[in-house]
Amino acid sequence: MTPTLALEGLYLYLVRHGFALSVRDYLDALAALDGGFGLLDRGGLHWLCRTLWARSEHEISFVDRLFRDLARPSDEEVYAEGGQVSPPEIRPAPEPLAGALSAAANAAPLEFAGASEAGVGLPPIRMPAIDNVAHVFSARSSVAMRSAIIAFRRFRRAQREGPKTELDVEATIREQSRWGRLVAPALVAARHNRARLVLAVDVSPSMIVWQSICRTIAESLDWAQLAQKEVFYFDNVPDPLFESETLRRPVPLRSAMARSPESALLVVSDAGATRGRQDQERVVATQAFVKAARRSWLPIAWLNPMPSARWRGSSAERIARIPGATMLELTDDGLIRAIDYVRGKGSR
Repeated sequence: MTPTLALEGLYLYLVRHGFALSVRDYLDALAALDGGFGLLDRGGLHWLCRTLWARSEHEISFVDRLFRDLARPSDEEVYAEGGQVSPPEIRPAPEPLAGALSAAANAAPLEFAGASEAGVGLPPIRMPAIDNVAHVFSARSSVAMRSAIIAFRRFRRAQREGPKTELDVEATIREQSRWGRLVAPALVAARHNRARLVLAVDVSPSMIVWQSICRTIAESLDWAQLAQKEVFYFDNVPDPLFESETLRRPVPLRSAMARSPESALLVVSDAGATRGRQDQERVVATQAFVKAARRSWLPIAWLNPMPSARWRGSSAERIARIPGATMLELTDDGLIRAIDYVRGKGSR
């Protein structure tokens, strides 16, 4: 199989398994092949895919596992694919990572210890040591940065502003039809995105598990191409709001609304679903917040990192029913639905 065909198959396989790859990523890989990278051996192709297409520890581990489990073609298949009848005189480059993975795959199976060695009534096992194999121990966000940026860029409220610099084709055709000749082209002002968004993030102790996801969402706003954005933080109830993730520099709700009027509001909080209990005071305070926020911030979408099945029986179930706020799960799909909702193109 030629490197180009192998690369295309790997690209399609990774896309089907959740890798956020574009056509540009594939073209970059083809350009790398043209430059002589990843041509001579399996290890080179492995390195190329790892370098260009794996953007997190989880994706790196996935690519490593793919090359470890992918069956190697026989020499006859390789020569037949290339139109050769004998092996070419090419010394393969070293494959340190592929070799380590192959050794791990061929390691001795697990062995159970004898009864005299157990000590307690549990079946301990002897596990062979596996070196140089990547394991992912760091937290992995359920919402990737790229997915968040794409979702926020859906939030557009186009409005023509400024000098007339763009051609209005239909108006120009009408003028030419009316006078029989074109006196001057009809121009209109360029469109600009006037969408405004306020993000309120819960940083209470129950949200520590999703801290990295919340930071990803907040940082993605820098690339969202919005007319205005504001990020605030709060503890359980979004009133008061704070400018700092460490709950410093408080901002009264009325002042926050004055800073960013006529904006959509996106709240990220578990709403009490993590602890799974009813908190009447929290529900009442949240109701008061929604009622006050609706005077300046509409629509209001609420993203909950806990699955909807876990809302039942907790404060989150009652907060989700507050009129004027729509609660959705904090996932890639949930974020897109929330953005569609605040821009008036979707429903709960």
